[in-house]
Amino acid sequence: MTYKILTLFTVKTKQGDLTLNPGQVITLVEEKAKKLIQEGKIKLVEQYEDYFKDTVEKVSQIYQAGTIDYVRRNHPERFQESLHIETRLNNFWDKDFQEFKKAAVDGWRDIELELIKLFTQKTN
Repeated sequence: MTYKILTLFTVKTKQGDLTLNPGQVITLVEEKAKKLIQEGKIKLVEQYEDYFKDTVEKVSQIYQAGTIDYVRRNHPERFQESLHIETRLNNFWDKDFQEFKKAAVDGWRDIELELIKLFTQKTN
């Protein structure tokens, strides 16, 4: 199942210590997650909305007003890609969560970051 990290903590793995940061999303078997949930270190990502909302918050932190209008006018092909990925979000919503994360949300984030980069390069 998929869980969101709530507090900074370190776990021991076969490869050594691994530090987990608040906001990270991880996959664990339910048995291993129970104790961490009880300790308030993680929470179950129950809905698709939670994962998407976290991604939108991260993108929003660097988003600049005017980005979408600039890209629509000056890079119409990139704008069309962003519309296409938004359709994919809708198509995967409430279906396979791993595909939703990988193909839709992560793809949406990557495209949005590219659009922001195009806009900031124009302004620099």
